Amino acid sequence: MLMEFFLLFISGGFDNRLRENVEYLEELAEREGVSQRVKFITSCSTAERNALLAQCLCVLYTPMPMKPVIACNSWGPVETVKHGVTGYLCDPSPRECALAMSKFIQDPHVAEKMGRDAC
Repeated sequence: MLMEFFLLFISGGFDNRLRENVEYLEELAEREGVSQRVKFITSCSTAERNALLAQCLCVLYTPMPMKPVIACNSWGPVETVKHGVTGYLCDPSPRECALAMSKFIQDPHVAEKMGRDAC
């Protein structure tokens, strides 16, 4: 599968006092030429969240039922994510996270299996 067919959604609890964080990430995506592939959802309803989770290939860090996790190999995730079994633990670099994401994109069945194994 080609990477240009995929989107990265960044969603979560948004604090209006920290709008500059989202603005920074939007500017970074623009500067890196990926702003058309990265979507920021600062707040969403439970139904919207569930729809996103149902359609996603994997979840980054936030463990969810039936979804593999991609996380940095430090602190809490090391205790809960089994590398190569329930997700991928990566060095904290954009390249490492991108490589882990590309593994799921190249073979979505791996993501499905890891999601099942995570339960």
